Amino acid sequence: MWERACSRMRCVIQRICWPTLPLREQAHSHRVWWRSRDPGNTQNQCGSGLARESGVSVNESVG
Repeated sequence: MWERACSRMRCVIQRICWPTLPLREQAHSHRVWWRSRDPGNTQNQCGSGLARESGVSVNESVG
């Protein structure tokens, strides 16, 4: 349910964070996340569908 409410944040989280332990059936606020210090050359493509419709390009470095 949270993922549908915040799809842009989900996109960023999938690229630079992942759970440190396989925790099941716990609230999102109680999960432990590890953030990469060097995510490489990943670019934020979240919301690019809306940008394409309006003719504006969206490319933002994450990190």
